[in-house]
Amino acid sequence: QISILACLNIADELYKLREKTRKARERVQQLIEKIEKEAK
Repeated sequence: QISILACLNIADELYKLREKTRKARERVQQLIEKIEKEAK
């Protein structure tokens, strides 16, 4: 049986990971837009 604390900890870690992934994706998107503008 997993304690509630462990569950909350796992949920928190997953949330942080998701946020990191989202920010990374935004950064990649910005880079792509920049490259496309320079390519024109």
